Amino acid sequence: MAGREKGPLTEPMYYVLMSFLRSEMCGTQISEFVDRKTAGRVRLGPGTLYTLLAKFQDEGFITETSVDGRKRTYQLTAKGRAAFEEDLSQAAVAQLIARLPEGERTVFTLRYFEGYNAKELGDMFDLPSATVRSRLASAKRRLREWIEE
Repeated sequence: MAGREKGPLTEPMYYVLMSFLRSEMCGTQISEFVDRKTAGRVRLGPGTLYTLLAKFQDEGFITETSVDGRKRTYQLTAKGRAAFEEDLSQAAVAQLIARLPEGERTVFTLRYFEGYNAKELGDMFDLPSATVRSRLASAKRRLREWIEE
């Protein structure tokens, strides 16, 4: 943003930019997307939403693609996509990982953040290596699904 220091996006900013990843949207569609994506946890009132959209336009993150009466449709620019992707930080990944079932979360974290292999994890938890590999595959599948939602 013009007046903000470089740093992570706020949660509402993050979800508004995320809403544009697949297609252009109008304000109502953005609000519905954010509500659905966060299960109602993040609510965007019109004032907040349209303030963010104006800031994103000023910053070159989105561009207006059509106006039909009061309905305005926007799309993400390359600069906006870069800002969104830059903000896909460890915190965002950690939130997704935290949603995994405990057994999957534990082996995933130890495998990909601590470097243990399937055999070492199997020995650590008294599990066959095949079970560890199955939990890792399941965790990766869930994470991929959640990211694509």
